[in-house]
Amino acid sequence: MTCIRRAMRGAAVLGAITAIALSMPAHAQSAADLRTMADFIECKLSPKQIERFIARVDANAVPGLTNQSGKPDAIALGWQTRKPVEAWGVQSRVVTLVSPREMLMAIAAPKGGEVDVGKQWAERIGGMREDAGAVSMREHMNWRGADYRKAGGGREIRLLVDQKETPGWILLGCRYDQASFDNF
Repeated sequence: MTCIRRAMRGAAVLGAITAIALSMPAHAQSAADLRTMADFIECKLSPKQIERFIARVDANAVPGLTNQSGKPDAIALGWQTRKPVEAWGVQSRVVTLVSPREMLMAIAAPKGGEVDVGKQWAERIGGMREDAGAVSMREHMNWRGADYRKAGGGREIRLLVDQKETPGWILLGCRYDQASFDNF
């Protein structure tokens, strides 16, 4: 009887160890995915890394990443993360995939003050210029927003504000040009 109890305790301990070991890669993968998103947002990925990540997004194989489509107050092309992504010195649980080559992070801003917050971020990053099309839209179409960019090395840091489409948010991240994918 004692041998059976020992065997059962041994099996229980082995089962607990196995459960812990199996759960570790899932947590590590989640941390790796968060790091990949942060690196994408900060223009630190290679085109190959982006292609692999986007393929996983397309296959719904990124745990904790949920499309916001159809949700009230959702950001266009927005995705919710279970854990916050940390990039540019801030954390957010909302990112947007504008295209397979562009990921922006949603950063909360006071409603009505998004343009001012965007300008502060552009100054903090340094070297950012406002897109000429955005200036024209503000002047001729009564658009309330800003579109700052800083290009270099086939990549472009982008800061987008649109008080109508994304009230209470600024979007900051990275866009890779097609040539960097074609030449990789």
